[in-house]
Amino acid sequence: MKKLLTLTQQLQNLNRLKRTGGILALGLPEHFNLSIAEYSYMMAYLAMFFADTIGDKENISLEKILRKALTHDMPESVIGDLPYGSPS
Repeated sequence: MKKLLTLTQQLQNLNRLKRTGGILALGLPEHFNLSIAEYSYMMAYLAMFFADTIGDKENISLEKILRKALTHDMPESVIGDLPYGSPS
């Protein structure tokens, strides 16, 4: 039960945290930035579209691609957004 509570809290953090790459790399106004949760949803939807479009030709697993799309930003729920190319 504790793991479920921790996961729920991490997912809620993704909704509160904003992505910063658009501000830093593109100079976008802050109101254009998505939350990490919004971005993850968009990536999952695009991954589903990608898998449905070319998955059969390339032997791509819909489950694997959706799992990756939905989980690749989970560390950011703890450490915040890490834009591409930012120092470690």
